[in-house]
Amino acid sequence: MDTAKEGLAMEIILISMSLVFFFALAFIIFFVVYQKRLLKQERTQQEKELMYQKELLQASIDGQEQERLRIAKELHDDVGTMLTTTKIYTGQLLNQLDEENRIRLSTKMNELLGATIQSVREISHNLRPVILDKLGLHEAILALVDTVNQSGEIQLNYTKQGAMHCTKEQGINVYRILQELITNTMKHARAKRVSIQLLAEADRLSIIYKDDGIGLDVKGTILKKGIGMKNIESRLSVLSGIINYENTASGFHAEMMIPLQSDVRR
Repeated sequence: MDTAKEGLAMEIILISMSLVFFFALAFIIFFVVYQKRLLKQERTQQEKELMYQKELLQASIDGQEQERLRIAKELHDDVGTMLTTTKIYTGQLLNQLDEENRIRLSTKMNELLGATIQSVREISHNLRPVILDKLGLHEAILALVDTVNQSGEIQLNYTKQGAMHCTKEQGINVYRILQELITNTMKHARAKRVSIQLLAEADRLSIIYKDDGIGLDVKGTILKKGIGMKNIESRLSVLSGIINYENTASGFHAEMMIPLQSDVRR
């Protein structure tokens, strides 16, 4: 009788232990699954917020580009035309003066109006280079390099490998990034030479930018960026690109990688 009771008690204990183990295991599994679900929801929410921030940034950049395009067209079509017409009328009025004054004033007026027209053209080109829309990124970079080299302030060397595969939006952003880098070099680096290398692959565009200027403190640059560097990184963010700054003994060295859409040919 005692043996039967002991056997029954043992069975009850084993069953109870099994139930406790089962509930404990079920709770652990539920907790792990719940945590995974929470983490997945957090990641999804973070991805949505990141996408939303990118969309806001893209909308802001698109707005800037549209405004630049509008101003560039107005400068070229309206202001440029009016200045050219003014130059013609001025020439007609100057013909009524005596020879000495006509030559003196004509030379001065032509110089002023010519410089003004050229300035308007340059501003219009910088706001939105026509060649970028018509011929694409590579030709626009060549034109930019040629313009800077003609200034005599600095010597740019530009090379490209591979066929350029990018959308219009990507092309505009890459052009603005290079424009900003060159501007920063000319303003702050006291450099004599700049090297720009573009390596175009099927799914990515790599950019290597170097100058022989005074260089910079990479850590300081990362901690405290100027407006120019922030603009560059904002545009890279829109393109899902990355930038790495290299510590060098002298000069500035940055490498960028931008993923491209392989189904677009430009």
